[in-house]
Amino acid sequence: MRELQFDYRMTIAFELPASNHRFSFRCIPAGGCCQQVVSLHNEVTPCDFLSYNRDSFGRLYCYGRATAPHQALTLHISGLVLTGLAPGERTGPLHQVGIYRVPTPLTEAGEAVRALADAVPWESHEDGALRSAEALMTLLRARMTYAPGTTGVRTTAEEALQQGSGVCQDYAHIMLAVLRTRRIPCRYCAGLMIGEGESHAWVEVYSGGCWVAFDPTNHQLVGDSCILFAPGRDAADCAINQGVLTGGGKQTLHITATVREMTEGA
Repeated sequence: MRELQFDYRMTIAFELPASNHRFSFRCIPAGGCCQQVVSLHNEVTPCDFLSYNRDSFGRLYCYGRATAPHQALTLHISGLVLTGLAPGERTGPLHQVGIYRVPTPLTEAGEAVRALADAVPWESHEDGALRSAEALMTLLRARMTYAPGTTGVRTTAEEALQQGSGVCQDYAHIMLAVLRTRRIPCRYCAGLMIGEGESHAWVEVYSGGCWVAFDPTNHQLVGDSCILFAPGRDAADCAINQGVLTGGGKQTLHITATVREMTEGA
């Protein structure tokens, strides 16, 4: 178990004044078997009101409105989370997670994905999905190069694999696409990892009523080094920022995130 203190700040800057801005943010740490939220502070500026609800996936999110003209909207969320409380998140039986077996537009298998799937040594025993996922991570490490700026939010798993480069979102999408060719339930996870930077993405694989987390970008199990914000079918389900507004023109997004482990007496 680890005590992880996090600080996440997102600023959306607008070229022109924006108004009647209705927004939602999915960056509230999830509670469950593996992690527990000890403390949380959330602030959006400017903001007429801020409230909370759960979406169709059961995930907690915040939403609100900024009516007056503004040229920037800033979200600041921080807190303390206990991680590594269990080896995997418990869930329902196989028929209840069927939605995660089906490809999405971002994880549809093309020629490159199917070829990679053919190279995976698939195993059919009880832990076969987990062992196959480990083997797939090894193949991805050899075939992909981490290269920020070479892909975008709409890049598919097939496109990223064909060019052989991308970021954590692409590694996760490729892993999802390959596993789903064998109808293995798996889901996209968005959150933070220890260190400084932006958000991070990884994959959870279903096995024996439990979600087990893999980080294909860093070729490792997730363990207690990450804070989960939101799981979903792919990155589109887990978009941290969504909204509608009047005006604004071109938008510029700036994100800073810090996660550090608390030490005794800190």
